[in-house]
Amino acid sequence: MKIKRIEYLNKARNECFLTLTNNETEIVCFSDMEEHFLGEEIGIDTPLQLLSVRNILIPDSFQEEIEKFGDHSYKIIGHLINKEEGLVISKSFFFHIDPHIIPGDFKASDAIYFEAERIDLF
Repeated sequence: MKIKRIEYLNKARNECFLTLTNNETEIVCFSDMEEHFLGEEIGIDTPLQLLSVRNILIPDSFQEEIEKFGDHSYKIIGHLINKEEGLVISKSFFFHIDPHIIPGDFKASDAIYFEAERIDLF
């Protein structure tokens, strides 16, 4: 994934919203850890952090989907890669969910639906 757009909130503190793309899907995430550049590649070894995740359930459809609703909120259907670490993949984006909030009946490779208030890049 690479950075397509940067919208600074406070440039001195590197607070910004980044539009990330993988040529199929775009997502907007918050970052304040370091300076970023247009076209910068973000490695898949850096999962995106999900804040205020709710409504975790088994989806009706198993097709991966990322849908924005509200200012920075997303509805995501993905696949659980590692339940113990809370890793999910959807549309080639890797996400991290607090593993303690994933219901006990989910297992690796299961389709998973959830909503997140915001996505962060640390």
